[in-house]
Amino acid sequence: MFLVRTDLVVSRLCKMVNDQACFAFVVHRGDPIGGVLLLDVQDQQGRYILQPQRDLHTHKVSWLPVRCDEKDVGLFYDGWIERYISFDSDAWVVGLEGQNLSDAINFMHDMVRGGI
Repeated sequence: MFLVRTDLVVSRLCKMVNDQACFAFVVHRGDPIGGVLLLDVQDQQGRYILQPQRDLHTHKVSWLPVRCDEKDVGLFYDGWIERYISFDSDAWVVGLEGQNLSDAINFMHDMVRGGI
């Protein structure tokens, strides 16, 4: 199976977002080769964390939002990221500001379809 380095994906994502006059930044730097990528999206509708999920049959990647039922969304997501990184220190977390949820998902799907 073909593997694209995570650091290249992060670099490409940040460039794409910043070229759209928005803001992308690395919150946590993980393993450059095989770390999972989490997206911390903040826009006018609120804050979301997207995590990838690969279908075991089709091998297609989809991006699922982490649901928050708490009143203090920021505290919940900050704690969620902290717990995830303590479990998987190879993970990358990239913050995206100024894009809505669908745009962040489209950026990632474009990378999967179009390559790096």
